[in-house]
Amino acid sequence: MDLPLVYHINESETCEIHQCFKWSLNDDVLLQDERNRTFCPECQREKMAREEEQKIGQAHTATILRKTYDVLDKNSIVPSGLKEANFKNFMVTNPIDREAKNYALRLVSHYLHDGKGNALIMGKAGRGKSHLAMAVASKLNADWKANKLPKSILFVNLPALFIKIQNSFNRKEGMTSNEWLELLKKVDYLILDDLGRSDNAQWKQDFLYSLLDEREATIITTNLVGSEMKSLFETGLVSRITKGGRDLYFKYPDNAEDRRKLPF
Repeated sequence: MDLPLVYHINESETCEIHQCFKWSLNDDVLLQDERNRTFCPECQREKMAREEEQKIGQAHTATILRKTYDVLDKNSIVPSGLKEANFKNFMVTNPIDREAKNYALRLVSHYLHDGKGNALIMGKAGRGKSHLAMAVASKLNADWKANKLPKSILFVNLPALFIKIQNSFNRKEGMTSNEWLELLKKVDYLILDDLGRSDNAQWKQDFLYSLLDEREATIITTNLVGSEMKSLFETGLVSRITKGGRDLYFKYPDNAEDRRKLPF
């Protein structure tokens, strides 16, 4: 059985753009907008192509954002007290705090201009190093997205990461050391929080060596200074920790206020 034609060629009207005959829908085809009953087939094809391209672009952007902007929230290992840390709630109560915050903002600007090199934030516990590092991660994440060039950014507390890796040694659940290593290698910006004395075990040094050997933009917070790193870690690892970042270091003075100081 022959199906009825939905349209016919209207030889009395020509498209001004494509110089081809317009098509007319048959009278028994219901339309909400009668103005669309006569149309140019080439204009219609171009419109459909634009709409399809727009849909593909939107899907592609969504895929990028899932792999980039969302990484910070979904894949980071962040202590509960730091999840909402940002520049707005970083309290400045003295000149050292102001200097530290200005340094962190310069760090954001450096990386937003595709700057490379590792950054080191050094100081005793409670000075605000981790808060600043998380603030940098959050602002980089938001600013790259606002520029429509979202990047993958990950904040990882090292003690918690190494516990997760140790727990995976004799279990089949959780990510393995190699899986963590591949993830941390691939993100655009990585924050390694709380590098300390307990990280000098050989397997931890090997992990960090392999990781930092392939990275170009990593922010590291630590309560160690250079001389302590040299005494605790192998020379090759120290070199990779400090790679390319001579102008990206900040050290809290020893007399800097402890932001977590008890009120008694």
